Amino acid sequence: MIRERGLDPAGGVQSDDFALLALIKKQFGNNAAEVIRNLDFARRTIGNIPPEKRVDLETACNAFIERQEREERNIRTIYSDRQALKYLCAFAGEKSPLTELTEAKINEYFDTMKPGGRRRTQYKNVKKFVNWCCGEGGYLVIDPMARLKPRDRWNSNKEIFDIEVFRRILFVVAGLEPINPGEAPTVRYQRLLPFYVLGGLGGLRRCEIVRSYPTRPVVAWTDIRWDKNLIVIRDAVAKQTGTESTDHLRYVPLEPSAKEWLKTSAQPSGPVMNISQSTLQRLNDELLDALKVKMPENALRNSYASYGQSIRSLGDVARAMGDLESTVKRFYVETLEPGDGEAWFGIRPGVCGRIVPMDVSASYAAA
Repeated sequence: MIRERGLDPAGGVQSDDFALLALIKKQFGNNAAEVIRNLDFARRTIGNIPPEKRVDLETACNAFIERQEREERNIRTIYSDRQALKYLCAFAGEKSPLTELTEAKINEYFDTMKPGGRRRTQYKNVKKFVNWCCGEGGYLVIDPMARLKPRDRWNSNKEIFDIEVFRRILFVVAGLEPINPGEAPTVRYQRLLPFYVLGGLGGLRRCEIVRSYPTRPVVAWTDIRWDKNLIVIRDAVAKQTGTESTDHLRYVPLEPSAKEWLKTSAQPSGPVMNISQSTLQRLNDELLDALKVKMPENALRNSYASYGQSIRSLGDVARAMGDLESTVKRFYVETLEPGDGEAWFGIRPGVCGRIVPMDVSASYAAA
């Protein structure tokens, strides 16, 4: 049929060309066409990249991080980018040519992760890096993630704490109630008190309360304005959402109950939570296990939003949390009966027993 239309596929092919084709078929069999396509792909991609830009994966990753630092991206953004690229290099091989970071290889990388928020975050950070390599960086011509979509949605888990469970945790952590009836109260978990108070009664994010790495800024005692009943969340402390250049400074109402709880362990300066993420996790797991309590993911912030929205406007709650109203409603708020929040925010230390003063040195020794 092609010949009838005057299109001869063998037209112009010399005897030497047939010999070359025979050699390719002998070497690669019926996959010869695929080999030729791959050679053409390599010519179009690698051939269009300047020699100085033909680098390995590690070199491109380092160049991207240096760019983020020059652009003065938020320190937590840079840390998150660096961690994501470290994991990518460990999987794909840091010395492998960047041009070998194919769609198939990236899919294999995401196959190693469980479904959920971490994989969604990795997708976002790797995509950002690849976009830079294809654009400003000039390291890639063809985007290996052009057809890849996120496999996961951002979590919208809205589970909250029962009021009595939260009250029980606060009183045990503060040394006001024993873990088991008949036992003496313990001061072992007192360092966890600000974590529960700031999260459950202030709506702060975990990353704003506890350092994820040694130099990361977190809420300090000097950020608590006792006289104005406010907690100042500095821009350096706040999670960077939306536009990088936006000032994320916000003022969180210091609830009367939160003020009373925090006063029991207040210090003149320093971080409110002078504790590492690993130590927090270890002590908290131990506490919850002893109390036979399951802590839902993001339970403190979810609870603040849900109980808060039952007694005040969604706008007030969203401003305190540093999020859009639509985000708070979609991801955090479980609809409760009007007024349920009064009981939640009414949990105060003075209604039961004697407060055991915080002894920082003793609590560190106990751990």
